[in-house]
Order: sequence, then C-alpha cells, then structure tokens
Amino acid sequence: IRLPRDHREPPENVCICDFGFATSNIPNSECVGSPQYSAPEVAMVGIRQCKLAKCDCSYDEKCDVWSLGVVAYAILSGALPFDGSTPTEVFTNVLRHNIPFPRSAWQNVSEAAKDFVLFLMTPEPSNRPSALQSLEHPWLV
Repeated sequence: IRLPRDHREPPENVCICDFGFATSNIPNSECVGSPQYSAPEVAMVGIRQCKLAKCDCSYDEKCDVWSLGVVAYAILSGALPFDGSTPTEVFTNVLRHNIPFPRSAWQNVSEAAKDFVLFLMTPEPSNRPSALQSLEHPWLV
C-alpha cells in the first residue's frame, strides 16, 4: 500500500495504489514493495536481502497496517516519515522508529490524528492493531 508518486488527476481523485504485490502467494520471508512504506519486520528482511545474508525473519498482514500508517502520515503532513538515499538506509531509518512530527507540517493536525498514525505504526507486530482494530480508533469513530 502506498500513495501514487506522480499523478495528473485533481487532488480529490488521488487514491491509494500500488497493488502490484497484492497477493497471498509471496513468501513472508521475501522483501517486496516500496522501502519507505515497509514495516520494521519487512525492513529487517530487506536489510538481510541487501546484504545477501540469510534471514529467519518473517511478517504477516500486520505489515499492511503499518503501511497504512505511513499513508496516513503522508496525507496529514505532505511528507513521508522515513527516507534515505538507498533502500538499506531507508530500512535502517524504519527500524530506528524515530517518527518525526515537525511542527511546520503538524501544527494544524489534531493529537487524535497523530495518535492514529502512531497506533498504526506500532513497531512490534504483536502489539500493532489488526485492520479491524484500526477502524475502532477514536479518531475514526
């Protein structure tokens, strides 16, 4: 799940995209997708692949909840929370989990909205909400 990079449509027509890997057939020990939207557990797989090292890491559908948190962050702030000049650098920044909330971009965003982003981007997958639990967040209710 990610936002489109380039679009020629009016802003009201922009939607979530990139379902190129939308399948349940990809092994959950393989890194696919855009690094900036990768959950920590996917970033760990990505770092191992970049270093050509064996990885005993895996992930499940909760990585999509993280990606949705990145999309929410981008919609609310106009920027992505993690960046880097190489995929490995992006993955490293994701694993550090230092989510910036610069005042210039977030001053008009409610605390409830920020909490929603952090809720979706919980670093530990076992503590991260499911998609259904995400819909129960007070910011959405």
